[in-house]
Amino acid sequence: MNESIYPNNAHKLNSLFKYMHNPKLLTGLIIFAQVARARSFTRAAGYLGMSKSAVSQSVRRLEKEIGTQLLLRNTRSVTLTTAGERLVEKTQFLQDEVGQALAEAASAQDDPSGLFSLTYPPMLEGQVIMPALRQLSREFRKLHFRTVATETPLDLLRDKLDVAIFAGELADSAYRALPLGV
Repeated sequence: MNESIYPNNAHKLNSLFKYMHNPKLLTGLIIFAQVARARSFTRAAGYLGMSKSAVSQSVRRLEKEIGTQLLLRNTRSVTLTTAGERLVEKTQFLQDEVGQALAEAASAQDDPSGLFSLTYPPMLEGQVIMPALRQLSREFRKLHFRTVATETPLDLLRDKLDVAIFAGELADSAYRALPLGV
C-alpha cells in the first residue's frame, strides 16, 4: 500500500487488512455478537449449537487477535467493555447486510433473472424450444434469452451457454447430461 496516498489513515488501513485475511476472526465475531446479545456464554452456546467451552475459547481467541478485551466475565454475568459495545454495534450492521445478501441470493432461485443462453438443433425450434421459452418468459419476467440454433454441438463454457440440447453421444466430459424424450 502506498502510505503517501493515505497519510493519516495508513496505520488504520494496515490494521484493517491484517484482520480481513483471517477467516477465523469472522467466526469469532459472530460468536462474540451472540454472547453479547444473550449476555451469557451458556445461552449463546445453546443458540449456536456449540459447547460453552468452545464459545468461550472462540471469544478469547478473538480478543487475543485484536488485542482488546471485549467482555467482562464473572461467574454470574457477562458485561460488554466499551470496545465490546462499539464492536457489537458494528457487527449488527454487518449481520443485517449479510442477512440481506443471503435473502437476495435465496430469492434469486425463486425469481430467476438475467440472461439464459441455450443451444439446440434447428428442427426443435418451432415445436419445442420457442413454446417453452414463451412459457418461461411468462413465468419469469426478469429472464432474458439468447438462443443458438445449430447442428454443431457447442461447448457450455467456451460458448457461455447455460443449456445445450443435441442428439447423439456425449463426448467425454465433466458436464451433467440428462436424456430427453427417451
